[in-house]
Amino acid sequence: MKFKRLKISDWRQFNEVSIDFHNKVTVITGSNGAGKSTVLRILAKHFSWNCDFLAMPFYDEDKGINIFTNKRQSNSYSNANHKIGEIEYSNEIISSIYIEEHPRTINYDIAIENIDRSIKGLFIHSHRASNNYEITSKIPTGVINAEDSYKNHLQAYKKHLENSSFNGNPTVEMKQSLLSMAALGVGNSYIKKNKKSEKTFTSFIEILKITLPKNIGFKNIRFEVPDVIFETDSGDFVLDSASGGIMSIIDISWQILLYSQDAEHFTALIDEPENHLHPTMQRSLINDLIKAFPNVQFVIVTHSPFIISSVKDSNVYALKHDDSNKVNSHKLDLEEKASTANKILRDVLGVSITIPQWAEDELDKICSMLTAENITENNLNELRTSLDQAGLGEFYPEALYHIVGGKK
Repeated sequence: MKFKRLKISDWRQFNEVSIDFHNKVTVITGSNGAGKSTVLRILAKHFSWNCDFLAMPFYDEDKGINIFTNKRQSNSYSNANHKIGEIEYSNEIISSIYIEEHPRTINYDIAIENIDRSIKGLFIHSHRASNNYEITSKIPTGVINAEDSYKNHLQAYKKHLENSSFNGNPTVEMKQSLLSMAALGVGNSYIKKNKKSEKTFTSFIEILKITLPKNIGFKNIRFEVPDVIFETDSGDFVLDSASGGIMSIIDISWQILLYSQDAEHFTALIDEPENHLHPTMQRSLINDLIKAFPNVQFVIVTHSPFIISSVKDSNVYALKHDDSNKVNSHKLDLEEKASTANKILRDVLGVSITIPQWAEDELDKICSMLTAENITENNLNELRTSLDQAGLGEFYPEALYHIVGGKK
């Protein structure tokens, strides 16, 4: 069971949003405030994540009370449900999405009618695991299986997000699980092996060989109790000392692997996977995840042009504001997906020009001497000379785009 289609209309910043989910990869992008994470949170409700939103408060002078509303225009104070969209699943079942027009408090949740709990999946938040060193004080005396390990990891994340402080570090939970799986799962002449835990541990090693950057040459995991050591061609390192980007990939791979041990086909929702990643890692991450987890449907929210264009066989949607400042969905075609990072930033994400602000100001000054109507071979040569003198010669294409009106 997978997600097939999501429709949202006339709610919050949305005018009309319609997203057809690809069987493998769907990427959703757009500027801040366009509603990308809101879409992901609606889907995450299927996986037991809270989906609280804030209603608009106003004071009713006649009644002498505060009223909360979710309607853009409403004279009614009824607490009726209002349909804002629907979700269709791969089994052709359609569930409507409702909100209360006037909730009793400023916080409210959406309601998905007949929500299909048979759809399996996980939500990976944009916040990643901490790599601050914390000793593993508890050496497990019993096997921690994949299901328990995933629950412990998820609980630590939720406590961090809800309380803004860790009560249980996800990285510590990972280390304890790895120690348990290696010692008690693999077994020895005195301890009976647990084949399922052994499989999870060895699978994690194979997954990391796919998802970690090839230039570090990941080889294996070993233990200097209580520490977990990653062996690589570029040198061994303690798990806690991994860079933010490496830790992010390890954490994403770990969560998906754990969930996959009890579910063959499921959906992984990932919010801003580019966080902490070098652009070269952003380009390869999604393809590596597809290779490592071929039965998973990925739904990605991102600002990264490198992720937007990284997978050819995918659906990519941009959430864009229209002239009335409401958001509509726009499906990118193959040509748009194959664009350069600069072109995606400009045409899809609305970054009018992709150079530093000081350079843009200088470019504006130089380009103001030309218009599209008076372009000649001579003044184009003068334009190039002026750009070279200002140290902006490499931005000649951007200057031409600016002159013919592309910036506006």
